[in-house]
Amino acid sequence: PTRELAVQIAQQLEGFSYFLNISSLPVYGGTDGMEWEQQRKALTQGVDVVVATPGKLISFLNMDIVPVQNLQHLVLDEADRMLDMGFVDDIMRIISYLPETRNTLLFSATIPIRIRELTQRILRNPVEVNIAMSKPAEGILQLAYMTYDKQKTKLLSGLIKGRDLPSVLIFASTKIKVKAIAKELAAEGFQVADIQSDLEQSDREKVLLRFRNRQLQMLVATDVLSRGIDI
Repeated sequence: PTRELAVQIAQQLEGFSYFLNISSLPVYGGTDGMEWEQQRKALTQGVDVVVATPGKLISFLNMDIVPVQNLQHLVLDEADRMLDMGFVDDIMRIISYLPETRNTLLFSATIPIRIRELTQRILRNPVEVNIAMSKPAEGILQLAYMTYDKQKTKLLSGLIKGRDLPSVLIFASTKIKVKAIAKELAAEGFQVADIQSDLEQSDREKVLLRFRNRQLQMLVATDVLSRGIDI
């Protein structure tokens, strides 16, 4: 569903390919002309594994340059999140290009009715594997605060100030809220940056790198970053 997840999976595949004779390619939007040409060339010549966001993959499929006739495996990762983001039509369009005989795997953190409807449309006699919900790690404190919107940033500031918290990750529901929270926290003197869809891909990657390297105390993000991002 997101560029960051596509990049992260592609990086893991690159590590695996050190021991295996496979090639992989991340395909996502927000890149420049040079990267687009590299992606087009790799897809045309053939690659073992393509890790793609739906919209960008469709643009290449429309150009009829992706050799999908021999495709063996289709993996839909974070399927419920992709449905939440409105990708169901894109997924069905991608599937329309693919050979009917293939192995399809669908991974989802939750199985709401819409996901079950999707599985009925794209899976044949599937085997279902359910993993028990994990409990929070020991020592994790979970708290909920009832507050008005205008009080939230002050509450956040009060919870963080004076405490030894080298890394703080804050989620908000929209990119407008993300920008506003980051701006207010920065005005209070915190080392903070935001990450949301208005940023160029290169800037998003720089922000994540700074946060991983502890050069940035706080990161405010939309909830798409909460799925599968390894920090």
